[in-house]
Amino acid sequence: MGQNAGNPQVACSSDGTVISVVWERSNGTDLIIQSSTSSDFGTTWSPPIDLSASGQSASNPRVAIASEGGTIAAIWQRSDGSNTRIQFSGSNTSGATWSPPDNLSSGGQDAIEPHIVISSNGAILTAGWPRYDSINDIIQSSTSTDGGDTWSSPYDLSASGQNASDLHLAGSSDGTSADFVWLRSGIIQISHGVIEPEPTPTATPVCIHDGDVIDDDSLTAGDAQAAFEITMGLRVPSPEEFCRADCNGDESVTAGDAQIIFSATFGMGECVDPI
Repeated sequence: MGQNAGNPQVACSSDGTVISVVWERSNGTDLIIQSSTSSDFGTTWSPPIDLSASGQSASNPRVAIASEGGTIAAIWQRSDGSNTRIQFSGSNTSGATWSPPDNLSSGGQDAIEPHIVISSNGAILTAGWPRYDSINDIIQSSTSTDGGDTWSSPYDLSASGQNASDLHLAGSSDGTSADFVWLRSGIIQISHGVIEPEPTPTATPVCIHDGDVIDDDSLTAGDAQAAFEITMGLRVPSPEEFCRADCNGDESVTAGDAQIIFSATFGMGECVDPI
């Protein structure tokens, strides 16, 4: 009560349990983007949360939600004092908390009327908007493959030379493709994009120098024999076997390693990483 609200947008989880609504509302000076969420099919709602900062007006909010309802993405346009920028905020707590606003479009020119889609698991997000390039409005896009934590640099989809507008955006459920459609100089144009998820980091193998070359959780003459065969080129070790045979940890396998392992089987000395 007390101030006007407008331009509401809504999205819900695949089963309808979680519903998220965003809108713009005056605080008496500026338009602020706000959000409220229900986790019980709309029976009860959270108090409104301010998503955009005060000090400048924000408008044209859009919202998208992952299938399970835990991840929500909101996007809008907001003045930075000189130009209108596209901003994003995300929630991975079903709307209970939100990330600070993040500028997606570059400064220096106006960007407006954003759209956003999210993959079913909430990991991949794609956004698009028209941005003025000092001559024409150009359709741009940006993608996040880590749930909105980081975003790619804006990419021009429409060609320069004519204005592009009336953007609409759709994405696949797995987030790996997105389709943009817009109007340019009286012609409908479409662009299909393929998004590559970030590869899962491969853990660096830990090199264990315990002398247990044959990996049977004990030190025997067989381990010393295997180390000696590696030294003589009679055995091609796996990376793990090489590490275990490198008993002194000097990144090489020598007769000295085989001797240390042999002695360790009698309790006389030990490797760098004794078992």
